[in-house]
Amino acid sequence: VSAHYNHNPTSNDFAGITGAIAGVVGREIDDEDDDTDQAALEETFETRVVEHQQSPIDVRRSLADAQCFEYHQIRHKKGDFDVRDWLVKKQILPNKLRLEYPQVYNENKYSDGIGGPSADMPKGWGHQLPVTHIDLKMPSEHWFEGRQYAAEYQIYLIQDRDSQRGAPAISVLVDLHPYDYPNIRFQEMLNQFQVVWDSDMADCESMVRRRRRIMASLAVEDEEVLDLLERDGSWTDVLGEEDAKFEEDRSSLRRKAQDYDDDDVWDPWDEDIVTSNYFLGYEGSLTEPPCTEFLSWRVIDRPALISKSQLAQMKKLLFGHVDGKCRPTSNHYKGSVARPLQPFNSREMWQCSCRDYIGDDERDWYGRNRCWAGDEEIFHERTEDGLYWASKPPQPERVGVFDCGGVPGLMPPCCGKTYDPYHSCCSRGDC
Repeated sequence: VSAHYNHNPTSNDFAGITGAIAGVVGREIDDEDDDTDQAALEETFETRVVEHQQSPIDVRRSLADAQCFEYHQIRHKKGDFDVRDWLVKKQILPNKLRLEYPQVYNENKYSDGIGGPSADMPKGWGHQLPVTHIDLKMPSEHWFEGRQYAAEYQIYLIQDRDSQRGAPAISVLVDLHPYDYPNIRFQEMLNQFQVVWDSDMADCESMVRRRRRIMASLAVEDEEVLDLLERDGSWTDVLGEEDAKFEEDRSSLRRKAQDYDDDDVWDPWDEDIVTSNYFLGYEGSLTEPPCTEFLSWRVIDRPALISKSQLAQMKKLLFGHVDGKCRPTSNHYKGSVARPLQPFNSREMWQCSCRDYIGDDERDWYGRNRCWAGDEEIFHERTEDGLYWASKPPQPERVGVFDCGGVPGLMPPCCGKTYDPYHSCCSRGDC
């Protein structure tokens, strides 16, 4: 199936997909700082649902004229399942790289009942929602201010069947770092996909070698070949030695998932990946068949940054993958698996800023849940045209951190992050 499609979903599509992903969720969230008129909120949600609200779209601040009803940041939890865990499926699919998380619920073991990564989505969901899977696509499906990005990292959360809302999806656009520094947390994820790629390639090579052995065994029935073997008996011996060495190497590939040094659980919400608390939101759809219109998208307003070599690795993983039978798996078209942009169709879009909420860490030193009018420049910076507010790069000096004495391009002595102008300091929790 081509990644380039246009599909108008039916009501049966909607019923099928919502039934498939709806599931048990954790405890209800007690939002003490909720001061929004609930009746007005529900009325707004009804007006936001329009016909043919397909995704992806070109997200533009100039279109974000609806009210942001969110009153706190996306409060996320990384869960107990590391990306190296065999329960977390690493899949190289025809049009995406996917991390699929197990759905484990245990109210006795977990405070919110959820074992994997999850998030408390503000306004309208009322529960801690589990992450079902994370998709990585190249190039980006969503555009931002008329620009397509190198890749897109999409976090999908489960739909709450008791809610009147669709399922939330978080989009993080991925751009190249201006100084070509690698993203360490992003690399930890790519390492696991590399294990899958290497393993499948090894299985392919193993199949080729088996065929070579069969052909060699058939060839020895020929008298000329027998005469050759009498003169040089090392031919089949060398082939056997190569196969033994290859099988040893193939076994080591399956252990590569344990190779990186960080003993902590990999966090799909890490600040080097989900780089801002602020986003632009709209109601949309799945970006592949059945393209059902039940997703509530949140497009983070600052991209994650990776190096050129990391982008090249991602392209090789997706576009150059073969399965164990040596069959290419990618359905990319000219290096793209992104669905074409869809019409905006007069739907509503909203942008959240510090006037709606500020981050939980920032509330401690600012002393309020929202910023005062006139204080926007503390939390945001102006866009190039001067018309809109955008998230600032991380400012660690505001959250009680200290200089790690790093050197640009090298690992600081105690941080798990690459030192660059975006992370000039690190928190004590990183050391």
